[in-house]
Amino acid sequence: MMERNYSAIADALPMEERLLQLAEECAELSQAALKLRRAITGANPTPRSAKECTYQLMEEISDVFTCVDVIAMELGPEMLVRNVEETMREKAERWARRLELEPPRMG
Repeated sequence: MMERNYSAIADALPMEERLLQLAEECAELSQAALKLRRAITGANPTPRSAKECTYQLMEEISDVFTCVDVIAMELGPEMLVRNVEETMREKAERWARRLELEPPRMG
């Protein structure tokens, strides 16, 4: 069912519009992450609870993943998944190494 929906989206929108949608959803994800941080720390209060902000973050992550999947259909999903997984592994290793070398300073 999802693949049929993805095909319908890809058929209806040129790649330029799908990329624009991805950029928009990424911006919304960024805003949701920042809002959740505010709700967690309370340093800059927001009227939304951490639970509400977490739900919004999950929704925006889903939107970004959906856009990526629709774009991946045209780029070749198997190749994209392999490249993304490999890159994610490398980036996680670098991030962990940086944290080992310089642990984060809290407060």
